[in-house]
Amino acid sequence: MKARNLVAALVLLAAPALLVPYGLGVEWAWRADQRTLSLATYAAIYSVLAYGLFLLTRFVGLASVVHGALWGIGSYATAILAEQAGWSFWAILPVAALLPTVVAVALGLFSLRTHGLTFMIVTLALCEFFVLLATNWDSLTAGPLGIMVFRVPEPLGFLTFDAPLSRYYLALTFLYLAIVLTWWIGRSAFGRRLEAIRDSELLARSLGLDAQRYKLAIFAISAAVVGLAGVPYVYHQQAIQPSLFGALPFIDVLLMVVIGGANLLGGPAVGAWVVQFLPELLHPLGVRDANLHRLAYGVLLIVFVVLAPQGIAGLLKRGWDRLAKRPPDAAPDAGAPRVAVMPTASRSAARPPLGEELLQVTELQKSFRGVRAIDGVSLSVRRGEVLGVIGPNGSGKTTLFNCLSGHLSPDAGRVLLRGTDVTDKSMDAIARQGLVRTFQHPLSFRSKTVASSVELALGVSAGRARSEAAATGIPDQAGALLAFCGIGDVAQRPVSALSYGHSRLLGVALALAARPEVLMLDEPAAGLNHVESAALAALLARVCRAGITLIVIDHDMAFLMPLCDRLLVLDAGTLIAQGPPEQVRMDPRVAAVYLGGTLEARQTAAARPPAGSAAGADQGLQIRDLVVAYGPSTAVRGVTLRVQPGEAVAVLGANGAGKTTTLRAVSGLLRPVSGQILWQGQDLVGRSPADILRSGIAHVPEGRMVFAQQTVEENLRLGQRLRKDKAAAQADMDRLLERLPALKPRLREAAGNLSGGQQQMLVIARGLLSNPSLLILDEPSLGLSPRLVEEVVELVEQLRSEKTLALMLVEQNPAMAARLTDRVYVMQNGVLRSELASSEVSGNLDLLDAYLGGPLGPAQATLQ
Repeated sequence: MKARNLVAALVLLAAPALLVPYGLGVEWAWRADQRTLSLATYAAIYSVLAYGLFLLTRFVGLASVVHGALWGIGSYATAILAEQAGWSFWAILPVAALLPTVVAVALGLFSLRTHGLTFMIVTLALCEFFVLLATNWDSLTAGPLGIMVFRVPEPLGFLTFDAPLSRYYLALTFLYLAIVLTWWIGRSAFGRRLEAIRDSELLARSLGLDAQRYKLAIFAISAAVVGLAGVPYVYHQQAIQPSLFGALPFIDVLLMVVIGGANLLGGPAVGAWVVQFLPELLHPLGVRDANLHRLAYGVLLIVFVVLAPQGIAGLLKRGWDRLAKRPPDAAPDAGAPRVAVMPTASRSAARPPLGEELLQVTELQKSFRGVRAIDGVSLSVRRGEVLGVIGPNGSGKTTLFNCLSGHLSPDAGRVLLRGTDVTDKSMDAIARQGLVRTFQHPLSFRSKTVASSVELALGVSAGRARSEAAATGIPDQAGALLAFCGIGDVAQRPVSALSYGHSRLLGVALALAARPEVLMLDEPAAGLNHVESAALAALLARVCRAGITLIVIDHDMAFLMPLCDRLLVLDAGTLIAQGPPEQVRMDPRVAAVYLGGTLEARQTAAARPPAGSAAGADQGLQIRDLVVAYGPSTAVRGVTLRVQPGEAVAVLGANGAGKTTTLRAVSGLLRPVSGQILWQGQDLVGRSPADILRSGIAHVPEGRMVFAQQTVEENLRLGQRLRKDKAAAQADMDRLLERLPALKPRLREAAGNLSGGQQQMLVIARGLLSNPSLLILDEPSLGLSPRLVEEVVELVEQLRSEKTLALMLVEQNPAMAARLTDRVYVMQNGVLRSELASSEVSGNLDLLDAYLGGPLGPAQATLQ
């Protein structure tokens, strides 16, 4: 939405403005072909319609069909006022804009609470309701016969609009105004906030942005634009009837946006001209049937969606960029710079004294389909305190956060912030009150840079009060805040190109930009290596010293305990213990329900099956000279490794080392640039993920990817879908469910309702049910409590003892990796650094270097 984009769009559209009056360069203006001129006028009018829809798709990511009805309201208002009331063209304009706007506000209050396909179905139904109403309201709309209009726009000063040519220029004026409006919104803070809502509505709301109000505002503005498009349309068409404004005719407008370019300023106008003149281009080919024209539209739509999703304008922009030799957009950086480690301080060092009770929670309850996730939890937090919340997976920690932050409404109980009841307030309202949260999985505004994301969050919170201590300790400028969080060196990098560790720190920076008094962090250290955890701990220590109250959920006790003043322990939704960390650590109830022992303290549940011999290696997995890239950025460089039949191998290294990329190449989710991936002697490169699964390789990706709306049982059945031995598959499921007592009673429940740990167990079970010969596990312990980590280890060990199951594991927990595997490969910056026996993992300096990113320095030596 830069200024050059506006100039480019207007210059691009100046061509039809000049050529059409001259009969496409052949005849003079006063002898122009009337059909060409009429089609050009329609193209300009439909362009205005397309921009009305573009405002919604571009800034909110929603495709609406009800805009056909809003266009109809503007058109009928024009026809009725012009023919029956005798109003002038210029007097009709504000009414044609206002009526659709009022209707859009009424419709948006409930339709904008839906998303995706549901939103489109709702808007389609509303559009067809308007057509039905207009067809049967004979006294106002003249029913199915419609209204005829024989007037022309009245003169405006010395300008007259009697001739078709002048009305064409009038339509172009409407189009240029629509383009300028769209450009201005894109340049404004209003537009940037809309884009943030489009990228991640949940994150935007957590920062205090009233997403519903902003979406309603752009919905109303887009309604005004399409309503105004009805005025020149009626005067040019000279007749309207209800069928013109149904869902099917309006699909053409969606087609214009897609073909022209759904994300570029000039796209809708380019698409409108192409769609409008396409039949004229097809006539010389003998294609004159209207049904064949619609078929051509469909083919064109498929071509652009599949081959050129950026549309015609996107292709033109790409060509211009190549001519101008502009660098392509940044791709994800596999070897992102390491986060600087700053020395941590104890929780009491240079901290202001604790103040009054800031947050009070009384008898909070929340149930999901009869399962009590939070059962009468009460707590209080003093100003400046750091409260840690721990407990096994499924204990209700995240549900507690969701209820406190307004993401969920509790069934009972009260939440008081500074004495004000915020129990039933929305998430954005609570954030504006000073209670801000982060999420288990890092959320971001993917279309923005790191600096622009923080600037947006600071703009949303501008003018919002901050506690006196925090006002001086937390910077109010984007650059200073990013430096405070230790990521100032990536300020201009696209958010989509950040490493995982940087994404975690950006989440904290965004939360701090929202000016919190209470900051709730949900598993902030999950998936971080030692250096990144140390950097995060140092950052949170600085936040504490700035006077901000923290509530932190995490499973990493080494990270959490030195930070906290108090720990609160949940189990099955019930508060079972609270107090200083040292006291809670020694509580036998906590040891029983949370810790469940350590990996090192447990004995192996079953003997590990012998690995395949070297002679049988050609029947296992062999990766040779593998190179994988994301655009211009090479993520894996010449990796060679092997997994023999029945063997277990781990791939270790820091975040961004290329481990996950390697796994995705093996399972067919990424296509390598070069190299071989041999499985049982057959090359897998170029084969589909489904074909690779059939060959015996099951990939359990990181991120707990469950089908949230389907039941637990349906998720498990999907793992068996390709199996032909149905009886054996059912027996495998029965055995698995016996080993997973947390899943068995919840088979009929939606998988999205499971806790994070239960979802992790579900996806591992789903992968095992495909009966693989090689199981690929990517970060299976991410975000799990020690007890559940132990259960994962025991499950995999038992299954490997029963079957000759090879295992390829990516893991941040070296103890777990060493226990489960025979050998370990160490990766750093996309290359293999070394190969170790699992017994050599403990204290290995080469492995430590790979995690810490280089030679041992003071911070690394301390960690060692």
